[in-house]
Amino acid sequence: MPPIEERLERDLERAARPAAPDPGATFRDVTRRRARRTTVRKVQTVALVAVVLLGTVGTFAVLQRNFTGADQPAGGGSASTPSPSTAMPAFAPIAIPSDPTKVFMVDGLSSFPVCGGSMIEGNFLGTGPTYAYVFRKASDAGCDTDTWVVAIQVPKDAAGTSTTFVEGGPLDCQDPAACFVWANPDVNGDGQDEIAIVTETGASTTSFELYAAKHTATGWGLNPYTGDDGTPLRFEEGGSVTHQAGTYCAETAIGRRFVAWDATSTDGTTYDVTETTYVIQDGLVAQQPQHTTAPADGLPPHQLDGCGGTIQNSSS
Repeated sequence: MPPIEERLERDLERAARPAAPDPGATFRDVTRRRARRTTVRKVQTVALVAVVLLGTVGTFAVLQRNFTGADQPAGGGSASTPSPSTAMPAFAPIAIPSDPTKVFMVDGLSSFPVCGGSMIEGNFLGTGPTYAYVFRKASDAGCDTDTWVVAIQVPKDAAGTSTTFVEGGPLDCQDPAACFVWANPDVNGDGQDEIAIVTETGASTTSFELYAAKHTATGWGLNPYTGDDGTPLRFEEGGSVTHQAGTYCAETAIGRRFVAWDATSTDGTTYDVTETTYVIQDGLVAQQPQHTTAPADGLPPHQLDGCGGTIQNSSS
């Protein structure tokens, strides 16, 4: 018999057994005392049974929770369903003509015709996949202007089936072949991609700018990361034997950091390297540059290494 049942049986027997009377007490006193003791013992017995029952119920609840709790969601509720604002967009990218000189209209993108488009997919809004584009503005005469814009496709409704565009720029592009969406890095690891746009290409170097979407009380905006002079920051990749440059992301104890570096050499074997780390605080804030030396095969990472996303080599 379990210990708790033995204790219950023993206490019930003790409660039912009459107590020995005091030899000096009168019959009426004895009767009164026995009645009082009987009442007290009955109350004690009821209390004991209640405690035992409560303990049994509590033990059963603990056991049930131990065996089933691991499969139950926190709080006892069902798993939450993502709100429409964070659901994956259901729209498709727009079709870009294969002929870069063909002029066409984009529904939702201002009121001007465009040409020479490029596109990349990324999580630019922080709510799921969407698409970023670079377009060249066209004129009545055709695809002949030097004005370029960057745009992101944004859902107009909660279901994500109707879209419009958020526009940024103009971009500082002079060569039509050297102005396109290059990559979709996440330079600070917050889950929202930036847009890397190539604005210039040289014999051995590529220059790019970073744009980011930000939601405000008036809606989405699309702006570049700028320097102290207010102009878009420009970063380089590539170089020659005597000059190299690149960018990468480094994971630190306080989060991901974006790093741009520049290296020079007189002999192509040993390089003087300058690395500048940027912290995003309502923009890219440059920290104090660090200077080191490195052999040719020991230069820092490049081509947005560690920043996530993908890189495409041209607008095609």
